[in-house]
Amino acid sequence: MEHMLQLASAAEEKYLRAIFSAATVGLCILDETGGIAELNDSAEKILEIPNETAIGMQFGDAFHCENSLMAGCGHSKACTVCPVRKNIEQAAVTEKYSNQFTVALHRREEQKPCWLDIFVAKTEPGEKRRIVLSLVDISDRKQREKELEEARREAEALSAAKGLFLANMSHEIRTPINGMLGMIDLTLRSRLTEDQRENLESARQCADYLLGIVNDILDFSKLERKAMQLEENRYDLLKLLQTVIFVHSRTAQGKGLYLKDWLSSDLPQYIRGDSLRLRQILHNLISNALKFTQEGGVMLQVQRGVRGEIPSLEFVVEDTGIGMKPEDTKKLFKPFSQVDGSTTRRFGGTGLGLMIVKELVENMGGEVSVTSKMGMGSKFLFWIPCREEYGADEELREQTVYINPLQGRPVKHVPEGDADIADLLQYFNDKLKE
Repeated sequence: MEHMLQLASAAEEKYLRAIFSAATVGLCILDETGGIAELNDSAEKILEIPNETAIGMQFGDAFHCENSLMAGCGHSKACTVCPVRKNIEQAAVTEKYSNQFTVALHRREEQKPCWLDIFVAKTEPGEKRRIVLSLVDISDRKQREKELEEARREAEALSAAKGLFLANMSHEIRTPINGMLGMIDLTLRSRLTEDQRENLESARQCADYLLGIVNDILDFSKLERKAMQLEENRYDLLKLLQTVIFVHSRTAQGKGLYLKDWLSSDLPQYIRGDSLRLRQILHNLISNALKFTQEGGVMLQVQRGVRGEIPSLEFVVEDTGIGMKPEDTKKLFKPFSQVDGSTTRRFGGTGLGLMIVKELVENMGGEVSVTSKMGMGSKFLFWIPCREEYGADEELREQTVYINPLQGRPVKHVPEGDADIADLLQYFNDKLKE
């Protein structure tokens, strides 16, 4: 019977040793003093030392740790911060100890580090307590991660350079366009034939459209580079809303559409925030609504609300336009995106406007959403925090972000003779200041 038990024990030991040797994970068995008792084949490859040579050596000595070459593993000043050494010592004095960590170790023969995932465990009490180190070489994975990180940094640097180029070019292009608009407006104040006036009006509309595209690209580059700075000022909300409606009323009338507003009676007159960017958001949404509406019109609704515990201003821009499929609304807030190519060809646009709206609203601390049905119009909703004030820092200027300041106002014609030179120069100077 005893002989049978010995045979069974020998067979089990042989079986376990076969598993130990064949394991793809490096296994390093240490005695209670931290000396190496045995290595499997995978551990020999990782440590680059044969099992016979490693037996009795400390882990750092067997690994040829640079800090242990002179003093020995556990005796160098660097050993106090070595995670491998600290875990081995902790396992030697702690019952049922286990831990897992990642460490970079430099072999003496190699310049690049060897990255290891190490799992430390202690065997159950018995005649021979052992500390088991499971070693997984993740150097290739770390190298790939390093290469991916370098590629990411290069891509970010390239994107930043592209954004800076777009911003600089947009500024350079916008300057002559503003000059063109100023000279066109000045010429429209002089005595012209009907054909000349019609041609100049068309030229001004084209320049306005071009300026809008340049402004879109400039804002997109700022948002992409996280360079968009929101201002903080106190302004007259009601006057801002009236100005926005007035600017777009001429476009609506020209298409035979209505443009209405419904303002809640409890709206605050003065609030704190970035008036220019709020105007930009509203101009963009209303311009889009008018562009995609052929019959009916557009309604702007503004009221108070509460989001969580935050007082808010709720804005709704609703139109009776062509609408879209619910699944297509997901494309709207992505850069250079419109519902489909035919829409782009028919209505024009860069596809940046709604992306800019989304970024601005979120930078203000709010959210934007859209609901729509094909042939039944669209409804854009956004909210921003409402910070009520009791006065304005200054009167709102009559400039807008995307629209020519003179658009929507009647052109003052000179009935007889040429315009007075001094008057023209003063007008041009005022235009440049805007």
